[in-house]
Amino acid sequence: MEAVVASKVAIEAVKFFGGRFVQQLDENQKLIEGTAEQRNKLEYDIEILSGYLKESAEKPKSFTFLERALLREVRDNVYKAEDAIDSIAVKKESNWIMPGPSTSVVDVAKRIQAVAESVGKIRKKIEDQLGIGHVTTNEGSAVYEDEPPTQEDYCPIFVKEERRLKRRLTRDRAKQTELILITGTRGIGKTIMAAKMFHNSEVKNHFTKLIWVSVPNPTAKNILLVVLKQLHPETVPKSDIPCELRKQVRSLLEKEKFLLVLDNVSRMSKEDYTELQKAFGKSVKGSKVLITSTNPELVHFVKDDSHIMLELLKLKESWDLLKWRLFPGALCPPELEYHGQLFAESCNGLPREIVSTAEALAEKLRLVNNPRERIQVFKTFPLDIAPVNESIYNELPYHLRPCFLYLGIFPGQSKFPVSKLINMWIAEGFIPQAEDVTLEETAEKYLMQLVGKNLLKIEEMRPDGSAKTCRITESTRKFCQKISAPEGENLFQDFKYTSGEGFFPQINEVNKNRRICIHADIHRFIPKFITSLRQESVQIYIRSFVSNSIEEFMLDKGDIPKFRAVFKLLKVLDAKPIKVDKIYTDLCLVHLRYVTLSISAGVLPKAISTLRKVQTLIVHTTFHTLKIEADILAMVELKYFETNASAILSKKSEASKEGERLQTLCGISPESCSGKLFSKLPNLKKLGICGELALMLFDGKNDLLKDLDKVVNLKLLNKETRGKKQKLWKTSLKPQLKLSNRILEPSKFPPSLRSLTLSATCLDWQDIFILRLMQELKELKLKDNAFLGEKWELLGDDKVFPYLQTLKIESLDFKQWECSKDHFPQLKRLTMSKCELLKKIPIELADIPTFQELHFQDGHRHAKRSAKRIRDKKLEMKNNNIVFKLLPLEDPTLQLSDYLYLDRYVNLIPSNKLLCFKISKLMFYYVF
Repeated sequence: MEAVVASKVAIEAVKFFGGRFVQQLDENQKLIEGTAEQRNKLEYDIEILSGYLKESAEKPKSFTFLERALLREVRDNVYKAEDAIDSIAVKKESNWIMPGPSTSVVDVAKRIQAVAESVGKIRKKIEDQLGIGHVTTNEGSAVYEDEPPTQEDYCPIFVKEERRLKRRLTRDRAKQTELILITGTRGIGKTIMAAKMFHNSEVKNHFTKLIWVSVPNPTAKNILLVVLKQLHPETVPKSDIPCELRKQVRSLLEKEKFLLVLDNVSRMSKEDYTELQKAFGKSVKGSKVLITSTNPELVHFVKDDSHIMLELLKLKESWDLLKWRLFPGALCPPELEYHGQLFAESCNGLPREIVSTAEALAEKLRLVNNPRERIQVFKTFPLDIAPVNESIYNELPYHLRPCFLYLGIFPGQSKFPVSKLINMWIAEGFIPQAEDVTLEETAEKYLMQLVGKNLLKIEEMRPDGSAKTCRITESTRKFCQKISAPEGENLFQDFKYTSGEGFFPQINEVNKNRRICIHADIHRFIPKFITSLRQESVQIYIRSFVSNSIEEFMLDKGDIPKFRAVFKLLKVLDAKPIKVDKIYTDLCLVHLRYVTLSISAGVLPKAISTLRKVQTLIVHTTFHTLKIEADILAMVELKYFETNASAILSKKSEASKEGERLQTLCGISPESCSGKLFSKLPNLKKLGICGELALMLFDGKNDLLKDLDKVVNLKLLNKETRGKKQKLWKTSLKPQLKLSNRILEPSKFPPSLRSLTLSATCLDWQDIFILRLMQELKELKLKDNAFLGEKWELLGDDKVFPYLQTLKIESLDFKQWECSKDHFPQLKRLTMSKCELLKKIPIELADIPTFQELHFQDGHRHAKRSAKRIRDKKLEMKNNNIVFKLLPLEDPTLQLSDYLYLDRYVNLIPSNKLLCFKISKLMFYYVF
């Protein structure tokens, strides 16, 4: 088994690093002419090595271990060679003399040779162990047999599913062998359930032969080989051709009534399924093949009543399992029940996490007997025990590993946008280019694979069902940081400050790291970092600098050249806390792809246009307007532009021949909106207009948006752009510039619009019903007095929003809201915040069948009571898919007992000291 895993990892690792490096050589061939011979030799060695590693997988006994040091040497040499190539690109593209030793084509050739030599070492080692000298092109048959889990691993869960499975296994209706499938997410207990049936006395007596098989590469050939070996260990296969193996297996099983368990089948092609049908189909009546898998696509091979889907545990089930494992044969002490439920909640309904949490808690409790000390153990024990470990990480495909580890740059338990994560993955080069598939589509696929493996949690969804925001647990972040350290995968390093001890690791060791993140004490880090840069002999090749610090730091003008020298190979700069007074002309960051800037100026200079590889550009400024002198459309790689000000674009942008790549443009001023500009943006999907929106109406620009047929997300922020401070429009609008219902005319909006945000537009409530005619509109966000008036009344059939699914209301001053269930027939989510005057949320919302979520924050206590009544009404309707969040809940008339039901969860969120009660999937937050 170790040999198989090592071989598979080695194949993927060498292909990943070697293939990425060869691709980089191709992209920069004009800059490094003269290295073709070394490049071709390296590509050949990679191909040969992959063949050897595949052969080692076919002969696991002859290859049992692959030294990590050799793979690390390949990786480190690839990094050095990449640095050499990119350094030449900086020198040739910027004509800028970099400090330190110069890099030449000869240096690149030496680096390529070093990569080839380290690859050759692995190749030589495998040749010595395998005694081979040729490449095997046949498909690897990595197979192994395993024993099912013992009775100690069994858990008292999924009782109904077990009964159903047992009836299915012991039923002899079909004349041919039946296929039964158990699916569910990783760690939910599929293997445990199959093992319980495998050892069940009634099931064992029902069959004459029982076979348990685990096959990491589940082809028909591999499955038949291991089944044949289990049936007759001494039998030598006559051939490894599937049809011959099929005949041998069928001859041994045709008179047996057997149960064959295929555990953890990751995939199965239609051809393999057909081949297995031929091998097992003509056995004794009542024979069964039981498959466990995380792959839902296998359901196509079974009948509906032969598919058992295991879902995440509900509230009471999780708590019962934790108690069963933590206090076997005994009741849970009352003083521990409260905190025990916190841990049950933190495991997210996964039995494997619940069991591992219980075992870790039990180990701690064995050391204490005093009740007070036992409570202290529970209080100090981390909520996120260890949802990720090295075995889970090692099972990840190699292309997913850097994407997963990269999650560690984000603070634990914090939400972050999926779009930001995807853009950063792409900028880092983690996403390969495939034919007929965009990088974003591939990245979204990777994201959902991590979600499917419970390594990433989705927090919010978009109207189209895609992920909008996500988060990781604190323990996952710590695991990623540990594996990503220089002594591990050398992906990134998180610097932390401790009073009295300073930063760990020490800042003078920064040259060991390829990526840096610093989430606190940025004002301490930067001065020490600048001091370390004065050591001219130290060569630093930082590829990413990320900071989410809440403090700000103004970078001195004299220190900017030092940063630029260190960041010469930078790809990602996400450091909003670091401010500069202006952008200087000699940027020379030719590799920069993702950048977040903070400037205390109102101008974005022409020098930005020299960043030709930038794909994502986010600009924060303290000014109310941002004059963009750069022609951002000439930045041919730019896909995403956003600013917090009203951006006045250069006239050059209208005349630019580029712009086809731009997909997001947020913060553009109404003055800059023009037909010429929008005609240059055929692929624009997200548009944000910020400024005096009335100017668009009175300048005849209210018809510009209707031709943007790919825009699905539109934000209209009405903001006064005169004066020194940023101001939102309130009731003091000048009469001649006051917005009217003309801004809401559906015919003026993009035809494919799904999400609309209105902020500070000060419209009348009676005009909002106009939006009901927009058939594609699924999400509506109203912020900062988007509508004015004390009463929002929806009466009559002509004011129905038939397609709206999400409604978000923030900082509106209305006092009354009247509607019926018929006005929002498809509403799923309602989010309300800072609506202090509203005293009642319509109880009729509870009657909407699709209504699932209500988030209420910082509102009137009477409105919170109405939210409670909506919750109670939903409970009476036995709706178990409702999520409520009340932040904070301070109403003294609502007692703690109001939120405690039989199947409750309790979850402590230390970051904001909120106590969370979940009723089924119904959630309330209580400030204590």
